[in-house]
Amino acid sequence: MFPRSILVINSKIGQLGNSLLVSSHVIASAIENNLLVINIPFDDYAEFFIGTKNNLLCSYPYSLVYFPISKKMMLRGRTAFLIRKLIQKMNKYRIFSDYYKHHIEFINIDWSDRFSLESRDFLDQLTSKKIRVLNGWNFRAESNVIKHAAKIRSYFSPLPIYQQRVTKFLDWLNKLNKKYDYIVGIHIRQGDYKRWHSGRFFYTTAIYKEIIQSIYSVLESKKILFIVCSDVPQKEQFNNTKDIVFGSGHLIEDIYLLSKCDYIIGPPSTFSLWASFYGETPLYHIYDPSHLPKIQDFKVQDDLLWNL
Repeated sequence: MFPRSILVINSKIGQLGNSLLVSSHVIASAIENNLLVINIPFDDYAEFFIGTKNNLLCSYPYSLVYFPISKKMMLRGRTAFLIRKLIQKMNKYRIFSDYYKHHIEFINIDWSDRFSLESRDFLDQLTSKKIRVLNGWNFRAESNVIKHAAKIRSYFSPLPIYQQRVTKFLDWLNKLNKKYDYIVGIHIRQGDYKRWHSGRFFYTTAIYKEIIQSIYSVLESKKILFIVCSDVPQKEQFNNTKDIVFGSGHLIEDIYLLSKCDYIIGPPSTFSLWASFYGETPLYHIYDPSHLPKIQDFKVQDDLLWNL
């Protein structure tokens, strides 16, 4: 069945986690309503995922725009740049004014605004325009995300090379002489979080160590392995700390590794939010570092809602 209309994601809205979150909500709406998605700003991360690697416009369904792409070609980035420039000019100067007037709608929202892709107003207007260009961050379709989670996970599965590296790492852990009851992923973010929200969610390594120690009583086990994935090096800070290993530091390998843990702990971040969704792994976001988590505080983020 040919798509009823096209949704164009046009805004670059942060790093990997943010891009995965917004893309997933828009794709979920597209699956539910038979729409085509063109995801222009995802070109930065397209090379890492099965659904986007050879997909020039990072579209969904990806079978509609298949194109074998080498990173060296720089084709995807140049194509995305040209499309963004064209959209910018169309929006500003109303180029092709007659076509624009009858077939294109720009939906522009501020960072703090929320736009529901499940609202009756949006759904009733779907066929009134052929193309809708989405500018903003908070486009959401949480019910559709839950309903179509399997398809979203399949589309955004890491390429086999990254899956194999993580599997090899986990196999090595399983061969250790010490058997663990649980593997807990610790997501540490100390680079840009010094500035984000005025440093509200920047936590020192000492704070993470305190939380790690509390998890032994939370899970009622002394046999817990902690995998630290961080945006800054942590090995010296955790020197001689038992039951600690470290992720590779590669963006995709770390997010996939976190998804394979039994539990995830970290500051509020769409990076760990996505890992929880992808692996159906219970997550605890640290909003108050003085509060030590309880087991009921860990939740699987199956709707990909960001509530900060």
